[in-house]
Amino acid sequence: MDATFHIANGSVLAAREVELGAVGPFTAGGNLVGSNAVGIGIGCGQGPVVGTPEQYTLLDQDNAARIPQRSQVIGGVGLTTSADWPSSGGVEGKATLPIEAGAATADGSGEVTGVGLAGLASLAAGWVNTVI
Repeated sequence: MDATFHIANGSVLAAREVELGAVGPFTAGGNLVGSNAVGIGIGCGQGPVVGTPEQYTLLDQDNAARIPQRSQVIGGVGLTTSADWPSSGGVEGKATLPIEAGAATADGSGEVTGVGLAGLASLAAGWVNTVI
């Protein structure tokens, strides 16, 4: 099973990279899935999703297909600049960035390499990793 994770937009990643400095890239290891949107319940390649339409739907809360499944950090971008305080930096609306699926690197570093987007086209097929 591939790990699933959500990557914040480019401006958020750039800001976090500055905060980390020499510690390492924000898109590696635990930081990669540290956005509080890690695809909980998404198991790409695990077969059918068991249940009935009443228990699990193919459409999200806005009646849109989950191809790919979209997500966002709590409040939207998840970044507030000091100039915007005391605002939380949150944004309204539906998530626009996809949940990605990936595999851990073989070197044991904990880094995950994205290999596709997690989607759910049918309950019978289950969650699939669409290669990007």
